[in-house]
Amino acid sequence: MSAAVCKDVTQRFDDLTALDSVSLEVRTGEILGIIGPNGAGKTTLLSRIEGLAKPTAGSIKVLDLNPIADAHALSLRTGVQPQQAALPPRLKVGEAPESLSEIEGVTEVERGHSATASASASRETASRSTTGARTSTARPSRTTAGSEAPKGRFKPVRLAL
Repeated sequence: MSAAVCKDVTQRFDDLTALDSVSLEVRTGEILGIIGPNGAGKTTLLSRIEGLAKPTAGSIKVLDLNPIADAHALSLRTGVQPQQAALPPRLKVGEAPESLSEIEGVTEVERGHSATASASASRETASRSTTGARTSTARPSRTTAGSEAPKGRFKPVRLAL
């Protein structure tokens, strides 16, 4: 199965062609790295794959769904990590899950369940760390993430579905 397929994706901004008939396929389980100089169209392509905007021409499918028409269904199956993730300046870390769940329409009951599970996981991690056992609770995630590069260098962008 293909995780993402782009066929002849083109994006024009007035006289500027940011993407010119880009075609690619990312199969499930593959990791694709997109590199290029600033202004090459990396972020433009990823924003189209994420469904943030429709390309001028071409087609995009992610998990056999249209990122624009099937945005909600796709959001339940994928996640995006921006290049620079940060909380709004006045939002405290403890307030973030509630604030974000409200945006996503999660009910108070669901939030309560998640908070209980999260607190339980935190206690379990803390307990493991005192015994010297492995403390990492990281799980594989489906993300789109970039990283900052030194000036004059290529900025890599990673996509994993």
